[in-house]
Amino acid sequence: MPTVFLITADWTLRAAVRAELLAQGIEALGFESAADAIHAAVSGPWPDLVVADDSTVNLTQPDAASSLSRASLLVVLSGIGEPRHLPPGAVAMRRPLRVAEITARVRQILEGQPA
Repeated sequence: MPTVFLITADWTLRAAVRAELLAQGIEALGFESAADAIHAAVSGPWPDLVVADDSTVNLTQPDAASSLSRASLLVVLSGIGEPRHLPPGAVAMRRPLRVAEITARVRQILEGQPA
């Protein structure tokens, strides 16, 4: 079963996406900060995919970006415009977003389809 980390301070979004992924057989763990997610990854298996909210995770900080990009894939939920300083291979999704759009993209990526 693939593992997905959801990193956002928005607990309603985190809970909704996590619940939907769990219902689809994908292990989804939610974190309020990148530091919490990195700590969990160090003490357990590294996730197959990280979904990070760019209003929560500062991808311009070298430590956060390099640590998160160690995951095989990274999806960044972005506000207006493209997020800056995306790690190579990262996928950006712009708001407004529905939970179904996020979970569909996660499934698509995990199944190896082009993002």
